[in-house]
Amino acid sequence: MNDYSSSIEKLTDEIIESQKIRSDFMKWKIIVVAALGAAGLGLHGNCPIAPLLLLIIPFACFYIDTLCYHISLRISGIGHFFDLEYLDHKNDAPNFILKYERYLRGANHNRRPSYFRWEHIDAIVSSVLASTLIAAFPYIIKKLDLVNSDIVKSEVGSCCNLIIVMRIINDLSIKMNTYYWMAGIAGIFLCTLAFVLFKIECNRIKKLVLPN
Repeated sequence: MNDYSSSIEKLTDEIIESQKIRSDFMKWKIIVVAALGAAGLGLHGNCPIAPLLLLIIPFACFYIDTLCYHISLRISGIGHFFDLEYLDHKNDAPNFILKYERYLRGANHNRRPSYFRWEHIDAIVSSVLASTLIAAFPYIIKKLDLVNSDIVKSEVGSCCNLIIVMRIINDLSIKMNTYYWMAGIAGIFLCTLAFVLFKIECNRIKKLVLPN
C-alpha cells in the first residue's frame, strides 16, 4: 500500500471513529435528559430541591449538541477534502473511497435524501422539544393538577411519597415559574443558535480549496 492510499485510509478511519463518538453522544443525551427528568420529577425520592434539576436539561442539551456539531464539522471537513482530492486525482488507482465520497456529495447537491442529515435534525428537534417542555412545565403541572386529582387521592394509602413530591413540584413550579420559562427559552435560543452556526460553518467548509 503506497503513502497516498495509507493517508486516505487513515482519514477514512477518523471519519468512522468520529461517527461512533457522535452516536455515543446522542445516546448519552437521552440518558442525561432522562436521568435529570426522573430526578427532577422526584422519581427517586422526595428531595425538596429535586425539581430544580429540570432547569439543567436545556443547557445539557445545548452542551451535548455543540459536541456533536463539532464532530460533524470534522467529518464534513474530511469529506470535503476527499471531494476535492477526487477531482485532483481522478486517474489515480486508489480512489475508490474518493469516488464514494463524491457519490455522497453528488447526492446531497441534487437534494436527494442525505445519509447524514437526520442525526442533525434529531439533535435540534429533541433539544428544542425538551426546552419547550421545561418552559411550559409550570403550566403543565397547573393544568394537570396532580395533587388534587382523583387518581392520586384514590391511591393515598400507597402513594404518600408521590403526593408529597407532587406538592413540592406544584409549589416550586408556581414560585419559580419565571426560572423555568427563562431556562426553556434560553435552551431553545442556544440550541437553535448552535445549529445555525453549525450550518454556517458547513457552508464555509464547502468553499475551501486545496492548497497549491
